[in-house]
Amino acid sequence: MWTLWQDIHPTLPKYVNTTGFAGHGLNDTLIFARPGDPAPWAGTATPNQLVNGHAIHGTSIWYQSDRPEISLPSGASLDFGSVPQGLTQYRAVRFDIRTCRQVRFRVIAAPTGNFGFTPAGPQLIVEPDLATDSVSGLLWFQFVANGAATQTSSATIEAFMIDAEGYLAQTEGGEVVLGSWTVSLAAAVTPRDENAVVLVLDRSGSMAAGVRGSSTRTGLLKEAVSVFHTLLRPTDEIGIVSFDDVTETLLPLTTQSAGLGTALTGPGLDPRNLTGIGLGLQGGAAVLGGAMHPNRSLVVLTDGNQNVHPYVESWLGERLRAARMPSASASPARSATRACRRLPATRGDHSSSPACSAPLRSAI
Repeated sequence: MWTLWQDIHPTLPKYVNTTGFAGHGLNDTLIFARPGDPAPWAGTATPNQLVNGHAIHGTSIWYQSDRPEISLPSGASLDFGSVPQGLTQYRAVRFDIRTCRQVRFRVIAAPTGNFGFTPAGPQLIVEPDLATDSVSGLLWFQFVANGAATQTSSATIEAFMIDAEGYLAQTEGGEVVLGSWTVSLAAAVTPRDENAVVLVLDRSGSMAAGVRGSSTRTGLLKEAVSVFHTLLRPTDEIGIVSFDDVTETLLPLTTQSAGLGTALTGPGLDPRNLTGIGLGLQGGAAVLGGAMHPNRSLVVLTDGNQNVHPYVESWLGERLRAARMPSASASPARSATRACRRLPATRGDHSSSPACSAPLRSAI
């Protein structure tokens, strides 16, 4: 109770000293008036030390009435780094909280310009975890990369709690402000390179297998290609090569704005024959070699295991380097490029490689 009173009234005199009564002075040693029982503190203590209850019952012991302790390990600045033109980057301010009760955060001074809130909004609620010493809370911000090369802003965040018992608030259920922090925000806008992507699509016989009731693997593949096409920018280049035990160029490299022609509506993806993934890559790389844009990617969509030479592992490395494929690019398909470099060297079941099926699942 004494600790709570001092917390609520920090500017009032801390103690009324009654002269002549030992143990009643602000810095007198406390007297535990129950002979034979141990005192509820280690060693000696004074009333002045009770301003911080943890000085008496220990830093690892918390009570419901203890005021939460909040730190900002991420620091008072948040750097979004370099963000390609037109894209959105997300970063979070991290708080570490030691508490036995719920703590809330809210932005009381919003960022300006191209900085803003994510769909999660400007507030955060952090619940206590009594099994750990502290919990973390992440308050997210976003930056949309448009305009000047270097941009800055700031946001002020306030932490508070709802005091249901009225220990620290003026009334039961009132708010108690625990602190506020102003965090500076910074980001750099970088040019977004144009992309050239060639889709290498499986049309082997197994693609006729049914999935999702009335659909087929070929049907899902066409859905994925259609979605992928919409994710490109109008000036990006896209080409399509199909493969079974031979290859066919269904769409030479053309801009996204020109559409896909009859690549998805014609017979060029009708299932047939064997699975020559290496052949498909060979044909796709030949088409990609004529690209005008610097970021070049091959995306392979397949359901099966290769059974036609050349196999991927004997061809892929040097041929892709000869085609000047980047090891990492800013294109929508950069993860697929890396994934296809990890195509399995073994043959076995009739399932797709987890790495190279990821772009298909993501597109759908």
